Amino acid sequence: MTAQELHDACYAAMCECPQFRGWDDDGEFSGYGEFGKIPRKGMYRTIQFWREWGHLLWEYGYEKTLPQEAQDLFDNIDRVIEQAIKNYCKENT
Repeated sequence: MTAQELHDACYAAMCECPQFRGWDDDGEFSGYGEFGKIPRKGMYRTIQFWREWGHLLWEYGYEKTLPQEAQDLFDNIDRVIEQAIKNYCKENT
């Protein structure tokens, strides 16, 4: 899955949510820039964006409408972050 495919899948899932009324008119996101250019910044920034700005996906369960590959990607990222935090704490205590 490319960053663009992930971005498109997350946006499509977000559009399934009736609470989503669209983005602000300017389409600019603090720290990310223009919505359409986010995937060009790479997978890391795309994942960061959707974890930060895609709260409706996670709060209302619309992440389940994501393709399995995208769901797996987010699940794996969560495990990697959790393990990195555990490792850091072990090394610095």
